[in-house]
Amino acid sequence: MNVYVLNTNFELTFVLDSYESLMWIDRYYGASEFEIYAPFSNTYIQNLFQGYYLQIAGSEKTMIIETIQLQTSADTGSHLIIKGRSLESILDRRVVWPSIEFPIGDNKNTLKLQNAISKILDDAIINPTQAKFKQKTWKLRKIPNFIFTSTEDPNVLAATIEAVTLTGENIYDLICGWCEDWEVSYRIRLTEDNKFEFQLYSGVDRSYNQDENLWVVFSPEFNNIVSTDYIDDISPWKNYAIIAGDGEDPNRYTKVYGNLSEDTGSGLDHRELYVDASDISREELPEGQTYDEALIIRGIEQLNENYKDIQFNGEVEAKRQFVYGRDFFCGDIIQMENLYGIEGAARVTEFIINDTSNGLEMYPTVECIQNEGYEEET
Repeated sequence: MNVYVLNTNFELTFVLDSYESLMWIDRYYGASEFEIYAPFSNTYIQNLFQGYYLQIAGSEKTMIIETIQLQTSADTGSHLIIKGRSLESILDRRVVWPSIEFPIGDNKNTLKLQNAISKILDDAIINPTQAKFKQKTWKLRKIPNFIFTSTEDPNVLAATIEAVTLTGENIYDLICGWCEDWEVSYRIRLTEDNKFEFQLYSGVDRSYNQDENLWVVFSPEFNNIVSTDYIDDISPWKNYAIIAGDGEDPNRYTKVYGNLSEDTGSGLDHRELYVDASDISREELPEGQTYDEALIIRGIEQLNENYKDIQFNGEVEAKRQFVYGRDFFCGDIIQMENLYGIEGAARVTEFIINDTSNGLEMYPTVECIQNEGYEEET
C-alpha cells in the first residue's frame, strides 16, 4: 500500500511504498492515528518531516506526522517509527480564551451544539479579532485555510449544550466530549483547494431498525464475521430515581420517577438512585417548563446513565460482500449477528488497516448502540 506524503504547502513530495508495517486507524470519535515501522533509510529521513501530511487510498483521513523515532538494535538493525494523528487533532492546539458564556442570544438555558462549536472555532481559529485581546496573540491564533461548514444532519441539529461559562478548556477535548454525549462526530477534510473543512456529522443507519437505506449485515450466515463479544450486565442498573430539588433536609422538595409497578419494580427488582438537583433554579427554567418537569428530566438523564450495560462488539470481514468506503463508513450503524442468533445494531467506531509482511488486514471495530433507556416524558 502506498503512503502519499504532502509537504506543508500540500504538494505531493514523496511516495512511501516500503515498510515492515503500517497501522492506519480511522475513528468516529476523536482523531484518527497511524504508525509506520520501516528500516532506516536516508531517503525517508530526507522526505519525512514533522508537520507533513500523509494520505492513503481507501481512507478519507489526512494524517499529520507528529513523532519521528529512530530505534537502533544490534539484533534487528535501525528502524524508523513514524506516528501521528489526523487533521481532527488540530483542535488540540487551541484552548477557549478569552472566556465564552453560553448560551448566547434569546434562549437562556440551551444552545444548539453546532452553533456553540461554530462560535468557539470562530474565536480561536477562523476569525480571532484584536478587540478581544490586549496582547498580539490574536494574530497568531488564526489558521487562514480553516473553514467551518454547517450541516443539516438532523442528529446534529438535535444536539444541544446547557448553560456554561468556558475559560481555558482544551477545544479538542471539549468538542469530542460534547459530540460523544450525542453520538455525533466531526471531521476535518483537506479540500481540493487545500482548505481544512470542519463539519459535524453522524453515521448513517444501515441496520434492520430502518428501511430508508440498504441493510449492511455481518453474520455467520454470510461468512463475513470474524469474532463477536456479547455482554448483558445489570450491575449498574437503577430503575427508580429520588430527585431532590431546592430546600433543606428533612423538608427538601423531592420528586420520584421510575418503575412504580409492584409486579416489575418491587422487592429485589427495585433499584434506587438519589439525584441531587439543587442546581436547578425555579427562576431560570425554559419557557413553558415547570419545576417538577425539570426535576423529572434530570432524574431520567441520571437513570439513563445507570442503565443496563448491553454490549455487542466484534470484528468483521470488510473486503468482500460489504466493503468499507463503498457500502458503509466510519460512524455508520450496521447489523450484527453471532453464532447463537443474538443480533443487534452496532456502530462502526473504528476502521483498522494493518499492512505487514503477513498480508493486508482491513476490518472495522463495532460497538452496540442498542442500550435501552427511559424517554423524557413528563
